[in-house]
Amino acid sequence: MLFLAVFCGFLAEYQLEHFIEKQREKKFALLLYEDFKKDTVFLNNVIHVKEWREKKFDSLFYFTRLPDLQSNATAIYYYSWFSSFLYRFEPDDATIQQLRSSGSLRYFNNLKLYNSITSYYLSCSGYKNLEEYNDRNNMQISMAKEQLSANLW
Repeated sequence: MLFLAVFCGFLAEYQLEHFIEKQREKKFALLLYEDFKKDTVFLNNVIHVKEWREKKFDSLFYFTRLPDLQSNATAIYYYSWFSSFLYRFEPDDATIQQLRSSGSLRYFNNLKLYNSITSYYLSCSGYKNLEEYNDRNNMQISMAKEQLSANLW
């Protein structure tokens, strides 16, 4: 009888633990989903600002190619201000950092889901991607400066 009571207690604890892990998986999945929604909105804003900035660069190059720079100085000044405007995408990774540091990624039993979550964060916040982004921005800024200095002198 004692053995049966201990065994039933073990089964009840196992079921409770399984239930709690499922609840945590749902909670963390919801938090990751919220992070992905924020990242999507932020990334759309970054794309919008980048397109807007490129239009400003086109206008700057147009005004610097005109022969009379003195009469266009105000426009050149206005559009050159945007050459230093950087808006960089960085994912909201608080949840994934918490999952990694606590070992809670084990709650996601679906291997495909686990791989897609980790690959998303690796592709977003990889050092190489940020370096490429910064290099492109620096190249645009240096092109604008060269264009300005070539036309001003």
